[in-house]
Amino acid sequence: MRWSVVPLWSAVGLALLLPSSARGQGAGAAGQLTAAQLDSFVELTGDPKPLVWQRLLADPGLVPYAAAAANARLERRASGKTMTIAGFTILGVGAALGYGMVLWGLTSGVDCDAYSDCSPNGTLMLGGFALMVGSIATGCSIGIPGIIRMVRASDVENEASARYQNPGLPPMPVYPPPYRQSRWPGAGKTLTAPVLSITF
Repeated sequence: MRWSVVPLWSAVGLALLLPSSARGQGAGAAGQLTAAQLDSFVELTGDPKPLVWQRLLADPGLVPYAAAAANARLERRASGKTMTIAGFTILGVGAALGYGMVLWGLTSGVDCDAYSDCSPNGTLMLGGFALMVGSIATGCSIGIPGIIRMVRASDVENEASARYQNPGLPPMPVYPPPYRQSRWPGAGKTLTAPVLSITF
């Protein structure tokens, strides 16, 4: 992947223009990220690691969002991978066993003498079909959501990505403030107007 020269030089220049106290504060905050968290956040942003590191140094307030997004991304991918493996393992093993039961039921009437019942084993075949259908339904219900979970970013990741792309966003409260007043002055008051009655 080719790195853009302009963003890299911009980040380096920004770091050089920062006061030493600000750089020290940014380095202390960014240093709280583990290597796995930093790599995960770099993947989320899509920028080169040096550029992301300089961005974290320049904006220490972004570090908590980066850590939360990295943890959410790592947990989401790990759990999605586990769900995908488990789901398609159930699908494959169950379908194979069910298919084997169907074949066994079909061939149960082969190689029999004249005094034996040469009809296929319907009960065994029905059980095999039921096992195939059940394993396919169960495996898909677990594996497909696992794939979706691996590829779909969470709200925490989207929030951190938005703050990375837009440094001027204000900090978000834990809960949204209540809607205390209306936008329009005098809202909620009843408007009354005289009605003119004319008789002929």
